[in-house]
Amino acid sequence: MSTTSADEETSWAAAVDELEDILRAIEDEQLDIDSLGPQVERAATLIRTCRSILDETGIRVREALVSLEPEQGEPEQGDA
Repeated sequence: MSTTSADEETSWAAAVDELEDILRAIEDEQLDIDSLGPQVERAATLIRTCRSILDETGIRVREALVSLEPEQGEPEQGDA
């Protein structure tokens, strides 16, 4: 199952909210057998989306932290 562009644009909060709704429906036995499969597939897609968001955020955070490090040969503040 491939990720659609709509899934790529899903925000973290929206994905988590939808996952919680699916989980609640499963726990409350609100899903019949015909809708269980598609809902589990949707949950898997949302989990992949969340992992992708986490990976991208991790990269951005690491890049931001690296940009704060002094360049080699550049004195750190307080070393003047």
